[in-house]
Amino acid sequence: MKNVIVVTAILIFAMTVMSLYAELNAEIREKRLLTDLAEEAAATAALFYDENAYGYGRYRFDRTKAEAMAKESLRLNGFNKISDAEIEFYDGGDDPYVKVTLEYEGRKFSAVYEQKGF
Repeated sequence: MKNVIVVTAILIFAMTVMSLYAELNAEIREKRLLTDLAEEAAATAALFYDENAYGYGRYRFDRTKAEAMAKESLRLNGFNKISDAEIEFYDGGDDPYVKVTLEYEGRKFSAVYEQKGF
């Protein structure tokens, strides 16, 4: 009888560890997916720049097009559970950047895409 109790306890412990491992693995995959979505949206937004300002040697973002295409990129990737997407542009200094912050179930994921060398 002692062997049955010990084996049952070991089996329950192993099942608990496997369950927690599976949940952690799903959490890590979801976090990586959201970070990749934020990076892709930031890179998409950084492609849209003001051509007139670029002709004068300044890198300025076309904010309306960039924001629209970043949100379209998020929509096309099919992740509909994002509750809020905040897009921040900085083009006042030497290294302009786009920062995208996604909010999902109370957690925030962000990615920054910088244009170097302008």
